[in-house]
Amino acid sequence: MIMQQLKGFYTQFLREPLWFKALILTTLLLSIVFSSSTFSEQGNYRSISKLAIAIFFVAYGVKLRGNRKVSIVFIFLALISIYLSWINLDFANIEH
Repeated sequence: MIMQQLKGFYTQFLREPLWFKALILTTLLLSIVFSSSTFSEQGNYRSISKLAIAIFFVAYGVKLRGNRKVSIVFIFLALISIYLSWINLDFANIEH
């Protein structure tokens, strides 16, 4: 059952326009890379990671707006990610 759902998600993803696939893959990659232990010392990279995942959640929230409950959950997750990004931002190391 779970494998069928994963295949369905993958098939649906393949049907998406190229710009949507690029946006989703880029945001996931940025989120994974900047949340890794390599960048854990600097808060700004963690902030970028949270912003990238917020963009991911917004993209899917807008895409799934036909299912109101799922869309609201994704938008809510995006707002949480933006908040976490804001509190992880290191204002002391930002150059003017």
